[in-house]
Amino acid sequence: MILEAKNQFHTAMVVEDIDRSMQELTGLFGLHWSPRIDTEVPIWSHDGGVQPMRFEAVYSVESPHLELIAAVPGTMWGDGSRPIHHFGYWADDLVVESAELEKHGLSRVAGAMVDGVLFGFAYHATRDGLLVELVDRSVFPHWEGFLNGDIAFGQSAD
Repeated sequence: MILEAKNQFHTAMVVEDIDRSMQELTGLFGLHWSPRIDTEVPIWSHDGGVQPMRFEAVYSVESPHLELIAAVPGTMWGDGSRPIHHFGYWADDLVVESAELEKHGLSRVAGAMVDGVLFGFAYHATRDGLLVELVDRSVFPHWEGFLNGDIAFGQSAD
């Protein structure tokens, strides 16, 4: 088994308007939301090399976690045409686990990269186009604290 169910921690949707989607999903399902992540990340893609990209996202506090990602036109996060964008899994060793997925036929299609080395997260695609995101646990060392707004994205608990 390559990916273990215990490490699956979120399902993501690309949305045109995060605030509108948060309001709608809160009204429908009573969801509460993490603080908003708004950051620029150097993203590698198979067709564009490494380019800086601005990301905006939130996670539902309630499990199973739902991630809402603001659409980024002209990218794989572009139009929200698929109801489910990806399934997210924790990775203890992002580089090794990403390589393992590639060995099993899931091509890497994007990921955060600095100096030619993956960091933070990587996306892989199945032959049918299902996206799987590996997220390095070190990006959210205090996941619950982040969800509850006690620790800002990128901040350590110390």
